[in-house]
Amino acid sequence: MYSKEFDKKIEEAVAEGQISKSGRATLHSEASPQKIDDEELDIVIDGKAYLARNGKEYEGLEGISTYAQSTESEVETSDDDGFNLMKLLKLIFHSRIALVIAIIALIILLWPVILLILVYFVSLFPSGSDSAKQETAANDTTAIVTQNAESAESIEQAPKENNIADDNIVTTPDGQRCRIEFIDRTLYATVLGDDGSELREKEMKFDNKITEFCCAGSAVYVIVNMLEDGEQSSLPFVGLYKVDVYNERWEFMETSNYISFNKSAKKIHLKTANGLAGDSEADGYLWDERDINM
Repeated sequence: MYSKEFDKKIEEAVAEGQISKSGRATLHSEASPQKIDDEELDIVIDGKAYLARNGKEYEGLEGISTYAQSTESEVETSDDDGFNLMKLLKLIFHSRIALVIAIIALIILLWPVILLILVYFVSLFPSGSDSAKQETAANDTTAIVTQNAESAESIEQAPKENNIADDNIVTTPDGQRCRIEFIDRTLYATVLGDDGSELREKEMKFDNKITEFCCAGSAVYVIVNMLEDGEQSSLPFVGLYKVDVYNERWEFMETSNYISFNKSAKKIHLKTANGLAGDSEADGYLWDERDINM
């Protein structure tokens, strides 16, 4: 146990809440004859100094436990392993190295987002080559539009009748010009004006599907398929009609296996099977071929 006198000396030495090295050395020299352990004395001195700073009192060694517990609580508080965001941010902003490391870590974590943002902004500004391509395309488009406009103007200035193929035109006895077309079983004759405008249309319906026609003078020669839908035959079977467009009448002329037009010679060629060349169709056929005038 400490004597009251020595204990009072300790309190006087730490009355300001701290003790100098010389004051601590003096207390140790006085404690040596009393056989007081140096470490134990330092604990008492530090404990009394702590209590003096915090306005507390205790006597002798009884205050050591209170000082030790207070010191342990401070140590536990300061060494708390829990995550403290504010302390981390303070550490980062007060340390250049920590700040650089944090920036690098953010870049590594967010590089996909940063890359997408960069690609988006780059796409907003076309490159020089793209601008040149766009300008070239615009010039080409302007040239095409100008050429088309000139072509359209030249077409409008030319007589419309020149735009109609002569192969599809017949002239009726009264001088009317008709454009001939067909769809499926119907033959259409469109009467044209002097300026090429369409005045009216005539329709002539056949029992069989039309396959081909040829205009010659005021007449139209029409080839139709004589086989019914779904009917099977080793050879084609076609028919020939002559159409009077002016009177909207037509007459049946011939049937054959093959019929073709030779407009330059004004002939119609017919090729008709006349029998087998051998014992079977595989040996071929004997043909009867002839021409008739248009």
